[in-house]
Amino acid sequence: PAPAALEPPGTPGPVAGPPTVPAPARPVPALGAQPTPYYGPRRDVTLVGGTRVVAVRDGRIPLVELRLRLPLGASGWRRPEDVDALVHVLAGRTGVTGRAEERGGSFHLSTDGQWLDITGFTPPDGVTDWLGLLGELAAPVGAVVPLRTPSRRRDPGAVADTALRGHWLAHTAPSRERTGERPGLDMVHHDILRRGGGWLVAVGDIDPDRFAADAERALSGWKAAAPGEAGAYAETGAYGEAGASLGTSTLALHHDAMADVHLTLSAPEPTGDTASAARYLATALAGAHYQSRMAAHSLRAGLDHTVYSARDICLGTSRAYVRATLPERHAAGGVAGIAEVLGELRTVPVTAAELEPIRTFCAAQLLGVFDSPAAKADLLRDTVSAGRRPEWAERLPELLRQSTPAEVGTACADLFAADRMTLVVLGRPGPASETADRWTALLEGSGTPPAPLPRPHAGSLA
Repeated sequence: PAPAALEPPGTPGPVAGPPTVPAPARPVPALGAQPTPYYGPRRDVTLVGGTRVVAVRDGRIPLVELRLRLPLGASGWRRPEDVDALVHVLAGRTGVTGRAEERGGSFHLSTDGQWLDITGFTPPDGVTDWLGLLGELAAPVGAVVPLRTPSRRRDPGAVADTALRGHWLAHTAPSRERTGERPGLDMVHHDILRRGGGWLVAVGDIDPDRFAADAERALSGWKAAAPGEAGAYAETGAYGEAGASLGTSTLALHHDAMADVHLTLSAPEPTGDTASAARYLATALAGAHYQSRMAAHSLRAGLDHTVYSARDICLGTSRAYVRATLPERHAAGGVAGIAEVLGELRTVPVTAAELEPIRTFCAAQLLGVFDSPAAKADLLRDTVSAGRRPEWAERLPELLRQSTPAEVGTACADLFAADRMTLVVLGRPGPASETADRWTALLEGSGTPPAPLPRPHAGSLA
């Protein structure tokens, strides 16, 4: 490289300028007004076959998110492995997944022991074809199809919920179930897919009225329940009442390979407004928020476990539950801590200072759902399948602001009363039985001993 040029003697150096002053920080703009949450223009109609359709126009992306949810009914709830077989057969027989993907969409069948869910999306010009795939599922599967499918892994919560449903169903089973008669695959298919009902949700670049008409044509083979024949969902109305009448009870499921102790405490919700904002906030305050009472207790006690509360549908009724994963060394302390918090939910008042951050969190979490058509479709499906009106989520943020600490405190006591909860424990025989016995002793000390149940082996989780 060329040598650097030499400065002639006496050349002055660079003149120092004034010091550089950093530009002042730009002020953060004020928050804008939060728009009222709104799904969009919609159609809410029940088809002749009994399926409820909720279609919402959302043109932000050139896709349509689609959800179909069907309750499994008594036979499916009692034998979820048969529903696994049905899902396996339907997907293989029709090839719906591959055919949907060839058209730029998706079509996925799944079951969690409570519902049969069909989830997917499609470009707007593929809606008719997607609904056609849905209609094909109603064709009888026939009696010659074997009622077998490769086993799949189930998470501990699903195993516990299957045991709980079986426990509640044992006291209210229909006559066919009481005989011990095992229904064939075609009968399971009939009970779930050919008796009408269910909920079909569409969110995306569609005309809601046209979608409802297209769904009516595609699902014309799905008949409504005949007179005197209750639908799979309607016939479950007594199950929640039966669960509530059983009072508190314990069920220990043994599995030799479990590294932790898993427990689920469940109770049917009491009568009243299950869609109330107070119950929504009570669930978060109990254990669904990082500042919840269960989380705070765990931190104070130094316990290494996961615990949370939630609400959903079990059989045909709304349920409040607490789920926990406890290392074996902390199982006894963990279950004692849960019992202590459940007691405090009935005796320690909820304060405005305690409630305010939880109220803000719940409102923000709900508003975030409206940013995504897929999340909106999931929320609508969960909303209507829980027996709520579509506008429930649109009104909830305002209702959260109106709920008082006293109302939330009452909801806590109503939802999470230990003396109404059924405990299901899953773990190795010794720790599972010890945890169940500890829970029994805690309730006996409070004057409400649970009714012991048989302690079956849980079998394989695979």
